[in-house]
Amino acid sequence: MRRRGLVIAGAILAIIAIVVAWRCTARDRETASTHAPRDAARLPLDRRAQPHGSIAGTVRDDRDAPLAGARVCAASTKTDDRRCVASDPRGAYRLGDLAPATYTIHASARTFLPGSTDVTLSAGEHRSGADLVLARGGVEVTGTVTDISGGPIAHARVWSPTTTGDADGETDDAGRFSLWVPRGKLAIYASADGYAPAREDGSAPGTIDLQLTPESSIAGVVVDAKTGEPRGDVHVTAEPVEPRSFAHDHADVTDASGHFRITRLLPGRYALVATATDGFGRSDGSVLAALAQQVDGVVVKLHAAYQIAARIDAGDTPCPGAWFTIRRDASSDEVDGTSHRVGDLHVIDGVVPGRYVVRVRCPGHVHAASAPELVIEHADRTDLRWTVEPGATIAGHIRRRDGTPVTGAVVTSSARAPIAIDASGSRTATSDATGGYALTGLPRGSYRLRVTSTAGTAPPIDVELTGPTLAQDVVLDEGGTIRGVVVDARGAPMPRLEVTATRGSSLDPDPAYTDDTGAFTIAGVASGDYVVTAARRSTVLHRPGAPEGEPGERVHVTSPQAASVRLVVEAETLAIRGSVRDAAGAPIADAWITIARETGTAAASTYWDLDARPVLARTNGTFELGGLAAGFYTVRAFRKGGGDAIAEHVPAGGTTTLQLATAGSIAGTITLATGAPADDLSITVRSDAGFRRVERFYGTDGRYAVRDLPEGMFEVAVEAPTGRGAITTELVAGQQRTGVDLRLQALVTLTGTLVERASDRPVVGIRMRAEPVIGTAPARSLAADEPRATTDDGGHFAIDRVPAGATKLVGLPRDPRARWQFERTVRIPDDAPATYDLGKLPVVLPRVEPGAPVGKLGARFTHDDGRITVAWIDPKGAAAKTALRVGDVVTAVDRIGVVAPDDGLFEPLIAAPPGTTLELLLASGNAVQIVLAP
Repeated sequence: MRRRGLVIAGAILAIIAIVVAWRCTARDRETASTHAPRDAARLPLDRRAQPHGSIAGTVRDDRDAPLAGARVCAASTKTDDRRCVASDPRGAYRLGDLAPATYTIHASARTFLPGSTDVTLSAGEHRSGADLVLARGGVEVTGTVTDISGGPIAHARVWSPTTTGDADGETDDAGRFSLWVPRGKLAIYASADGYAPAREDGSAPGTIDLQLTPESSIAGVVVDAKTGEPRGDVHVTAEPVEPRSFAHDHADVTDASGHFRITRLLPGRYALVATATDGFGRSDGSVLAALAQQVDGVVVKLHAAYQIAARIDAGDTPCPGAWFTIRRDASSDEVDGTSHRVGDLHVIDGVVPGRYVVRVRCPGHVHAASAPELVIEHADRTDLRWTVEPGATIAGHIRRRDGTPVTGAVVTSSARAPIAIDASGSRTATSDATGGYALTGLPRGSYRLRVTSTAGTAPPIDVELTGPTLAQDVVLDEGGTIRGVVVDARGAPMPRLEVTATRGSSLDPDPAYTDDTGAFTIAGVASGDYVVTAARRSTVLHRPGAPEGEPGERVHVTSPQAASVRLVVEAETLAIRGSVRDAAGAPIADAWITIARETGTAAASTYWDLDARPVLARTNGTFELGGLAAGFYTVRAFRKGGGDAIAEHVPAGGTTTLQLATAGSIAGTITLATGAPADDLSITVRSDAGFRRVERFYGTDGRYAVRDLPEGMFEVAVEAPTGRGAITTELVAGQQRTGVDLRLQALVTLTGTLVERASDRPVVGIRMRAEPVIGTAPARSLAADEPRATTDDGGHFAIDRVPAGATKLVGLPRDPRARWQFERTVRIPDDAPATYDLGKLPVVLPRVEPGAPVGKLGARFTHDDGRITVAWIDPKGAAAKTALRVGDVVTAVDRIGVVAPDDGLFEPLIAAPPGTTLELLLASGNAVQIVLAP
């Protein structure tokens, strides 16, 4: 085993010793295990059983000289592991013993920018010619990797994804590392044996330190749901249940006795998901893994499921690098399966019966048809074939005005006019050592190109892509620079702050980080007025004594000159101290404490502060949270995934005691509208105090149990493929509440017709989606990408599987230049028929042409319970010159009602050209005339 860093004293030392001892035993057991034989009729799940291959090539610099000693790594999305080697004196490398998969080969070397290339490796293939060219211009990032006691970790792997490739390195015996990366903002990751991975953000050149947490692990067995027999060769994934700013799934494959062990887990709650070619299963609720804890005895039942296999062809030959995904909800970001390659086929295993929308992907190509819909009943689908067509390409070079190439510039495309309903015009490319870039796989149409680079600036470029290729070079102006320093009120430098320059534009430059002296530089800034702010972990720091809404300093940039700014922010010299106790008053040594600053009198939610870095309580239960500015904070103490306590309005410099009450649970049974049990459940439990957790259950005959809950009033919101609903229940400390049962509402097909309000003509090409309200919160959006949900020539649309109750309808024009959207809140009755028609829905079309300027009203509004209320008035804006006041309620604009059922007309009505006079009718009966400002 590799040399390990110093570990925590006391109780944590004992925990880690147990973990280390187990890890050695587990590895011996895994080495000796074998896999159960598979059904020959199905394609193999475990790629490790297929013949391995290799990838070889050379690494050269941008002057065609070989680079010796470059670190070359193969990374696959299918595994957490990386295989790395050093190039020889000829610049040659060879990465062997690689399972069949699509790999990104990364290369990095001192003083150079990283480089990368993608390679798809078939079973047993030995690929050569995977060559890489590295450009000069890298800058150095140094730092350390330590454990949570501060001891160095030797031989930790450290890497940083960049626009040109991953920089990859390893710590020395003192835990130090060095990476060469592009100048500017970056993220750095670290991992090591016996620890969970970690991430930190910063900028280059600079110093970034990372701290690793001792790993937790979860072990158990997968059994057949019917027979109880163990199942080998099953892929088991631990999915984090609670949100994190940095988290990814960890996995293992069961041995012949059905056993698995998943390591390198951060403490927290996890759902165990099992996938086989003929089965799918989930753990019965989530599993809590405490700090450095080894959890054993988890049982996952494998239910009958099926396999999808498809050919993805470009013409008559398989498309290299292709894949496809399946989703139950077409517009959801949640993917229910991603294919892996077996020979010429692309396979998804463990697919449960249901209706899916398929997304086919092939680099440089577009799918020739609309997104196919796939229904899985009780059989495999291994006869599928989809054909893709070559997409169009926009390519060129990025250069400075003197003709020198720009490496690492990011070019993005976005559609400026309607393209195919299921297609996307969004592509990203990074310029190489020659300045070359290529945006491939685009549908024909109108596009806007944007280029971002620290080397300079360029305005957006509008192009028409009418043929297979379009040549578009970009010349960057030098751009301006913002240089400055951030200090506190005492004049002390403020290191490691994120500094952002904004002017409300998508062309805002990338942020920078302050160094140890508080200095920063933001390069590649276009001319204009900016507001410069400094933040620590997403919390903006204010000028001493300034109102909450006025952070930062204003600065004007004239390219190519440099502008200077000095930010004075609140001193971070205070601390909150306290202790954590259990229900009996005894100290808790494994509690974590996090903190969030409050705004005004409102408590802050520490459940959703994903960027907060919790600290571990000492062995006597005490803690100290330092580096705080003056103000009030919400403090949360919790055992990761189970049991917590919150103290609100704690002043910086104060003390607090947090007592973790005995955790409770909520359990019950969910049935469908027909009375049958619901077998595929997504359950969201949330409280007014900010607690929120989402858990999923499969194959439990509708039974669920959500454990380790604090006391409070909870809403249990349930989503299933064929129904939705919510119920409220109260939980006292330690209560194990059962019988929280719910019958779900039936789902309907929601139809309607969009018409222009003034002419009654149909409104065509609007992509409609429904956002049902389940309990008190919106559920996942439905149907935006399904063809039937886009209004046809008659203005008609249809959205499937919408529950009864309140639903917000949103319509987005397919033409991205149209600056408006349709919104309407509707209520579907509980006894609605299977198809519920909303009839005609009036729409106010845009009052400005695409690309034309929109006038400024000088006010902001809130939309609550159908009321449009003035929330803020710009003291220098147009509204300030009238009798409009904060708190006024608007009922009509230009004599057109904007309250229910016309509550979606307000935004389109106020989006008018500068100089337009708007009449706002107020609930008081008064009318206000406002002339829109430029």
